[in-house]
Amino acid sequence: MLSIEVNGVVYDDAIEISVSRSLRDFTGSFQATSSANPQNQLPVKMNDAIKVLADGVAIFTGFIDVLGVRKSASEHSITFGGRDKTSDIYDSSIVLGEGFEDQKDFIDVFKLALKGNNITGIDIINEAGTIQPLTDDDILTAEVGDSVYDFIEPYARKQSIVVTSNEDGNVLLLRGGTQRIGLNLIHKIDGAQNNVLSSSLSKNYEDRYNSYTAKSQLNPYTQTGEATTEEITDQEGVSDNDSEIRTSRTLIFNAEEDMDSDDSFNRAKFENNIRRANSLNYSCVVQGHSVGGVPFKINRLAFIQDDFCGVSGDKLLHTIEFDYSLQGGSKTFLEFTNSDAYTLQAEQSARAQAREDMGGDF
Repeated sequence: MLSIEVNGVVYDDAIEISVSRSLRDFTGSFQATSSANPQNQLPVKMNDAIKVLADGVAIFTGFIDVLGVRKSASEHSITFGGRDKTSDIYDSSIVLGEGFEDQKDFIDVFKLALKGNNITGIDIINEAGTIQPLTDDDILTAEVGDSVYDFIEPYARKQSIVVTSNEDGNVLLLRGGTQRIGLNLIHKIDGAQNNVLSSSLSKNYEDRYNSYTAKSQLNPYTQTGEATTEEITDQEGVSDNDSEIRTSRTLIFNAEEDMDSDDSFNRAKFENNIRRANSLNYSCVVQGHSVGGVPFKINRLAFIQDDFCGVSGDKLLHTIEFDYSLQGGSKTFLEFTNSDAYTLQAEQSARAQAREDMGGDF
């Protein structure tokens, strides 16, 4: 069951609650509806601090940004919603204060950006592993109107890091996950152990290419002195390929910063894999919001056996929507993609592909 905590007080009176979180979005969001009956009304107002709890565990921490009243002959209700604490990072134009010039640690740069914008109470949690220091070629600057997120995300993307948020409203730095949700998802024909209520599969190759080339921002031909072979190679970029796409499709793009050939290759691989991940989407609905008292989390692996969609093997959970209503009860919508998404492994081996079918007969 989902409940709401407003300014530190927990209420179980909401008629409907929905919470969404995704690897493809920086901030999480929620929406709720409550009766406007004076004897059964949540005391909510704009900018209130709010948490949403699943089985008593926080799955959202943020603020109320939207509030409305709905009145008809059959109902009188209040609808309210908002995003998590990181929304100011996504919305606010960055103010580059002092201290950036000599800073090379990625997380420290992020913290300085938060400090310059008076954004407090937010931690930066690194689950991405090793993050390389910024180099002398990384120019810490921003365009007019860029948000804090716009400023920091290119440096993360350069190192194949996904920047998102967690259930506590903190910043989360991720690469492809290895932890599991603790539940196998089964949807077999006449299966006695089925726990998937419904499912769907979609594929879209419109944004995928056979060849990806990331070019360095630095053009050696504009520099003083003679360009070296290495500088020319870095600027021209190194390609990565997707063998599932016809060879007539090519993408050449400028990298976010100056890069050597190794960084350029990794950036091309990451672009390849992100687009491959976004092109495949398996969705399912399950009863409840947690496994063993632990709510579902993004960037977790799950084994899926779905005879109806032709899906079998480990998949990566990238999007979650927790739902509760008086009519429908407690359900969770889960969306998955390839298990190696958001890593530098741009293509599965033949052995891995055979082990992880994704809609082979679709």
